[in-house]
Amino acid sequence: MKRFSLLLIFSFSFFFFSCEEEEVVEGCTDQAACNYNPEATETLPGACNYPLESILEITYSEDYVTGLVGEEVIAHIYIRNSSCESVSIKARKMFSVSEESSAYFCFAGKCFGPSEVTSPTTLFLDSYEEDDYFKSYFNSSEEGLFELKYRFYLENDLSTYIEKTITYEITSP
Repeated sequence: MKRFSLLLIFSFSFFFFSCEEEEVVEGCTDQAACNYNPEATETLPGACNYPLESILEITYSEDYVTGLVGEEVIAHIYIRNSSCESVSIKARKMFSVSEESSAYFCFAGKCFGPSEVTSPTTLFLDSYEEDDYFKSYFNSSEEGLFELKYRFYLENDLSTYIEKTITYEITSP
């Protein structure tokens, strides 16, 4: 009887321990996605990145900012590469400078003074990588509404770009 009990316990323990659970690997299982993972066994909602029609995408921007006369007013823009390939991006400020106002911007880890129109440095983004470093600085010695446009374009293809206009409302203290 003891042998039978031991054999029965051994059989059940062998059955339970020999059944290995299949390992779950989370990732994107769709071959059409930029981030397809052939080793993934389960796709979570929103895990796959598909190339968009527009390679460059603005994911966040402060379109309307307010400040006081003589104060430096800052607006932020986040840019994402929405393609499956790595890209190199440049920025261009499109603004008519007056004696009463000035504008400069920071891009790709460096800041460029009011006289710089195009960024001499390049921003490199991998597939679906986002950059949150772009900042536009504006200062005016008079009240008013001022518009400042920025163009972000592929370094090797000037016809592929996105633009963002920022409106600055400057008031007296």
